[in-house]
Amino acid sequence: MFALRWIFIVGFNCYVFCYENLSRRPTTVLTQSSTYHAQTASLANDGDVQTDEQHCVHTANNHTKAWLQVDFGEVHSIHNVKIYHRREGNSSGDWKQFRFRQFYLDVSNVSILQTTTSQRNRCYNDKTKYPDLPPNIIDIPCEQTTRYVIVETTYDAPEDDPTTGAILEICEIEVYGCVATCRNNVCDGFGNCYNGCVDGYWGPACELQCPANCEELTCYRTTGNCISCKSGYWEKRCSSRCPIHCFERVCDKTNGSCTRGCASGLYGDMCNRPCSLGCVGGTCDKQSATCANGCVQNWAGSQCDECDSNHYGSSCSLECNHDCENSTCNGTTGLCTLGCKRGFYGYKCDRQCTCCPSGCDRLTGRCNGDCLVGKFGIFCDKACNQGCKVYIRDVH
Repeated sequence: MFALRWIFIVGFNCYVFCYENLSRRPTTVLTQSSTYHAQTASLANDGDVQTDEQHCVHTANNHTKAWLQVDFGEVHSIHNVKIYHRREGNSSGDWKQFRFRQFYLDVSNVSILQTTTSQRNRCYNDKTKYPDLPPNIIDIPCEQTTRYVIVETTYDAPEDDPTTGAILEICEIEVYGCVATCRNNVCDGFGNCYNGCVDGYWGPACELQCPANCEELTCYRTTGNCISCKSGYWEKRCSSRCPIHCFERVCDKTNGSCTRGCASGLYGDMCNRPCSLGCVGGTCDKQSATCANGCVQNWAGSQCDECDSNHYGSSCSLECNHDCENSTCNGTTGLCTLGCKRGFYGYKCDRQCTCCPSGCDRLTGRCNGDCLVGKFGIFCDKACNQGCKVYIRDVH
C-alpha cells in the first residue's frame, strides 16, 4: 500500500514503485558522437521535454553512425528508459521523427568508445521502415544493472531528407531506476531507498559509503556510524586506532580502553602507564598496577614502587647508612627514620659523637651526660687545662 500511493505523483516514473530519473543526477554525464551547431549532449538531460529543434541534441551529418551515451559514473539498477525525439507538429509540413527509425538502445558497463554492439546488452531495436514513423516519445522497459545507457543509429533517411548520414535528434532522455546501493533495487522518485542500503552504504539514497574501518563495511543508515569496528580501531566511525600498547591492539569500540590487557610492562585503561621498575619481570596488573610476581631486590610495596627499609634512591640501589638504627632510612632522601646507633648523629647518622660516653643528641651532636675525663664543652671536644686536677663538665 505504501508504494501504491506514489503512482499518481506527476513527473516521476511509477509502476508498483516510483523510480528516480538517474539522468538528472549531478554525477551523470552525457556525451554524443558529434555536434551540430551548439546542440550539445547536455540538452538531453536538462529537464526540458519540448521537442522542437532548439531543445534537442543534434549530431552532425555525413556520419555513418550517430550515438548518445548516458554515463552514471558507476553501476546503477535501471528499470526503464524514456526518450523524447524531435517532432515539431502534426501537419504534413511539420518536422517529424523520421531520423529515429531503426535506432537501438543498449546498456553496458564499458563505454561505447571501447565496445561494439555485440559486446553490449540490447534493450530495444526499432524495426520501423519508410514511410512509417516510430513514436517520437517512447518508454522502453530495460531492467538492467549497468553504468552506460547508449542510444545509437546507423539509419540514413534519404526519402525524407536530402541530408546524408545517420543523425540523432534527442530532446530528452530519462533513465529511471535506483542507484545500485538500494537494497532490492527499490527507491522512490527522489532516489531515496525504501528497503535500506546494501552493505557498505548509508544515507537516504544510500549514496554514501560506510567508513573504511567498519567491520564488514556495515554502518547505520541514518548516521553512517559503524555497527562494529575492524580489529584495532574504535570510535563511532572507527576512525581512531586502538592504543598501540593494547594486547593484540584490541580495545573497546566505545571508549578505546584496552579490553585484553596490556603489553608487558604497562598498565592502565589505555595501557599508557609503565609498571614499576621494581616488579619482577616488569609486569603488573592492568587495573591496580600490583606486581603479580613480587618485587625485585631492594624494592617493596604492592606495586613495588618504593624502596625497602634498607635502601633509597630512584632505583633503590643505594644502601642506607649502616649507622642508622636498624640500617633503616627514608627511601627517597636516605635520611635515617629511626634515629642513629649509639655514637653517631646527623640526618644520615654519618657523623660520630666525640668523647661522649653516654652518646649525643641525634641531630645536634650535643653530648648526653658527662664527658670523658679531660674533656669538656657541649660536644666534649675541648681539652681541660693540664693544671686541673678535677674534671668539671661545662654546662654552658
